[in-house]
Amino acid sequence: MSTVNLDKLEELMKAEKWPEAKKMLDDYFTDTKDPAERGKEHVTYARLYLQVMTRLNNQYLSVLEEGVDALKALDAAESSG
Repeated sequence: MSTVNLDKLEELMKAEKWPEAKKMLDDYFTDTKDPAERGKEHVTYARLYLQVMTRLNNQYLSVLEEGVDALKALDAAESSG
């Protein structure tokens, strides 16, 4: 079974190159031909999904925190002005 380069996958997603990211994942999950490997493939998929979603959620959280900080700065400027 091949592996997925998570850094490359993250770069593709950041660049919004969805077809390339999808192809990377499709290639990974169609690589296994042996039915005996299917169980392992499903566990690997779940692990990969969690890794990708964790990275995306962390980026989303970072953007939200920046927004909250910007709003706090606006409130402070408004209060002092």
